This record gives sequence, C-alpha cells and structure tokens, in this order.
Amino acid sequence: MPPIVEKHSYDLRGGFIDLDKLSKRFKNTYVKDASGNLHEVSKRYLTSFYIDEVSKLPHLDIFHSNAPLINYGLPYNGPTDFHIVCDGMHRIDFAIEILNKPITVILVDMPYKKDKLMPYYAFPVPFRPTIRLSSKRSEIMFPRLERDKIHLFNDFLKKVLHYDWSEGGLNVSSLRSKAEIY
Repeated sequence: MPPIVEKHSYDLRGGFIDLDKLSKRFKNTYVKDASGNLHEVSKRYLTSFYIDEVSKLPHLDIFHSNAPLINYGLPYNGPTDFHIVCDGMHRIDFAIEILNKPITVILVDMPYKKDKLMPYYAFPVPFRPTIRLSSKRSEIMFPRLERDKIHLFNDFLKKVLHYDWSEGGLNVSSLRSKAEIY
C-alpha cells in the first residue's frame, strides 16, 4: 500500500498557524468529556472539562500545548498549503534510507474544499532528513519524539480527527485512539 499524503491549507500569521482561525473551522463540531458532556470545539477554550469520573479542568485549550510554538520558518501571512503524510511514514523512511529512490504515494487533494476539509489530527511537520525512525519498534523506543506528527489537539482530545480510510477501501494502519468527535 502506498503512503497517503493529504494537501491541507492553514492560515499563517508571521509563520505561525493562526490558531484562532483554525478553531473556527470546527464550528458545529463537538467532543465528549469523561462525564459525557459535549463541548463545542470551535470555542477553542473548553470549560469544566472532565478528564475522568471526578477530575475536572476549569479551562482547557483544545490545541496541543506546543501549538503556539510551531513556526514554519518564514514570515508568511495568509493561507499556506502543506502536504501531510497521513499514513506510511515508515515506508517513506525505508525508501529514503534503504532503497535510496523515490516512492509512489496516494495524494489526497480537494481544492474545492480546501477550507472545508477537516484538519488532520496533527500539525504539518516539514520533512527533513534529520531524524529517522524506520520501524514501529523504533517509534516505541522514542514515544515523545513527535518527529513526523505533532498532535493538533490537547492530549485529552488526541487523534479525534483521524479518518477511517477503510471505508474508502484503503487498508492502512489502525487508529491508536478511540476518542470521537461529533
């Protein structure tokens, strides 16, 4: 199975993703807390969010704690396109490290829905050959490296945006979290 790459567009402000604009793309989208309460994700800061049966956070930013620090290195402002490896990063690493030749990928590009496409569950990370993890085993050895994916949402909401590619007939890796978004 070839790796899957999606083309996404995010608004940048001075090289940083405009998190307030990004949160607006989740209008009418909800996530459940541990008590079953629905919280609208587009509000960005959730209130009274239960992380388990008794523990409640008074305020919770929907975005990963590192999100405000991610800068794409150039003072860009406005919409910027990114290609995100959604599945098959290890196969790409193998092609670069071992085969030393290009690899065929499936590119998902929906230009007419660019602003309406639900963001991927991770921020785009520029692909540079600085760190290589070519197997699932090495990924387990370095679990917090986040080399190819920096999660978009806070750890309590992690991976709720992952697509189920099997519905489209693509047999790709399974989702490691069962969190849901409504």
